[in-house]
Amino acid sequence: MSIFSKIRGTIEQIFQIGLGGPQIKNNAGAVELRNSDDTGFSIVRGAAPVGDDDLVTKAYLGDQLVTGTTRSVRLELDTSASQESIKLIPANAVVLRARVNVTTAYTAGTTISVGRTGSLTLLQTTTDNLATAVGIYEAPQETEWGVTSGEVVVTIAGSPLVGDGFVVVEYTQPDV
Repeated sequence: MSIFSKIRGTIEQIFQIGLGGPQIKNNAGAVELRNSDDTGFSIVRGAAPVGDDDLVTKAYLGDQLVTGTTRSVRLELDTSASQESIKLIPANAVVLRARVNVTTAYTAGTTISVGRTGSLTLLQTTTDNLATAVGIYEAPQETEWGVTSGEVVVTIAGSPLVGDGFVVVEYTQPDV
């Protein structure tokens, strides 16, 4: 048996695989895979993890992020009667929280509701917040968005002369 078949490691801080190949490097106790001239990292490929101590591939992580993560829609408010978000909440999403943040109090008699087309108070009714007082009004929930995607619609009633803030709606697309 040759001496090379019994080599377990190296006392060097770096080990190159093949002529001009990538290198395995000890960098202050962290294992790094470096390119052949040690000027940058090298690409590492592997299979999807099967155990708790396995490394995670980008493909595996991407599959996990498609569903079950929390996302949000943020909508700036002014004194307009009806305001819609540019971003859509996707079909079959579940809304976890609707937050109205009044940063400048609205004129007396103003009310704010948050919902979607066809259900304007789905996420917050006018009694869930106080438009005439600066503050954050949060409504935790698990509200099904519906079978179609749609904009968040904020309705400001009372024809206010002043007032502004923003609405944040947090939602998830649960695993099926």
